[in-house]
Amino acid sequence: MKQFEYGVSDYKLICVLADGEISIIGARGSGSSIEIPEEIEYEGNLYVVTSIEKKTFLGLSALREVVLPKSVKNIGDWAFAQCGRLTNVCIPFETEIGVGVFDGCPCLLQICIEKEEEDFSLDLSILLATCVTKLPSEDLLRDVELGSAHWYQKWDQRLLNFLNEDDKEGYQTMVLC
Repeated sequence: MKQFEYGVSDYKLICVLADGEISIIGARGSGSSIEIPEEIEYEGNLYVVTSIEKKTFLGLSALREVVLPKSVKNIGDWAFAQCGRLTNVCIPFETEIGVGVFDGCPCLLQICIEKEEEDFSLDLSILLATCVTKLPSEDLLRDVELGSAHWYQKWDQRLLNFLNEDDKEGYQTMVLC
């Protein structure tokens, strides 16, 4: 296992190379957007980026947009938590998503799920962002039926349950608008 830094945009990614794959375990920088490459060169060889580990981008306040490559199969717990200005995220469809990945991201507007066979609409990406910023339904991001009629039924049920709860923070007004 080897640890090294790799520069992307205005960021330095802290990478770990193990078993021929790269995991990103940390990041520092101040850019507003970052597109993680599918492959990273290390010592003259290219290695595939397969995971974003726990707390990798935690608290990066300047970060507004993130695009992850199709090779990323895992996003660890709280990977983007407390990125207060994060508005747009694009992740591969079959990515396993940890707990609290977007906690403390009140500006999150869209979570784009890239899937080759089917083109998801803009409305779905807004619903996904709402799952983690307005409703206690982050687990809907991990649903293999994402975008299907059954998924929308589960979404509707979660929304109805939420609207029937006590409105302590005034979210109902936001959701109904």
